[in-house]
Amino acid sequence: MPGAIKPDYRGYRLMQSAITQAAGGAQTQVIFFDDMVENLQSAKAFGWTTVLISRKHAHEGGLATRALPAGVDLRFGTTHDALRHFVFYYLGGGGR
Repeated sequence: MPGAIKPDYRGYRLMQSAITQAAGGAQTQVIFFDDMVENLQSAKAFGWTTVLISRKHAHEGGLATRALPAGVDLRFGTTHDALRHFVFYYLGGGGR
């Protein structure tokens, strides 16, 4: 996507269009992972579920919903913890 880098809305708009087209126009759910709140806030404006990855919170043992910044739905200390959560809760994979 030339000329569209985070947190520029054009990049998110282009990605949303590509996702919608790939889904044949069907409604989709997008889960966006990033380590910068500014990027997550832009993604949230498109209705995406936003996940902050922050090693600063790794000691919390995974999911942390207390005092989240605006535009952030969930926060995890590591990408591994976040993916395990989504596999377990959203895909029914057991998350071990």
